[in-house]
Amino acid sequence: MSGSLTGSAETQAALLERLRCVPRMLAAKNIRLGRILNDTELEDVAQETVLAIWNKRHEFGGRSSLETWVYPFCYHFLMNRVRQLRHRPRTVPLEAANAVALRESEDYGFVYRALETIGPPEEDVLRLKHFEQLTFQEIGEVLKISPNTAKSRYYSGLERLRALLSARARTEQP
Repeated sequence: MSGSLTGSAETQAALLERLRCVPRMLAAKNIRLGRILNDTELEDVAQETVLAIWNKRHEFGGRSSLETWVYPFCYHFLMNRVRQLRHRPRTVPLEAANAVALRESEDYGFVYRALETIGPPEEDVLRLKHFEQLTFQEIGEVLKISPNTAKSRYYSGLERLRALLSARARTEQP
């Protein structure tokens, strides 16, 4: 199968048959990652991947095998789903969630007060890194400092924050 994949009905049928490699590629990669996705999630990723490949089939130039061209799609969609799973909130029973929520609201309040105690410029970098999830490059651009300066301020502020949190933990122990 070389060149364009947008031709005749026969070419498109052959493409669909060859795209049966997508679920196998995804399953193999998922196994290497420790079976992060269950079968249902893996099937969803396979469908998304095949749809993306189908929509971009006109870009296939025939300079490699179809499977070689398809692999980056599989890798990209699988890793995106893995990242989504890592950021998905975990569910806990309601009564446990209420108890944890009360404790966490107290903890968050303490963290915010600790950040205020640290103050600028480290506070600014910590907030941008953790609350806005910016990279050191982006923090540097926002604060008009070099990425290395942002990194230095981050680790300095993080050390001060750890000290404040450790002091609190020591006072709360029975």
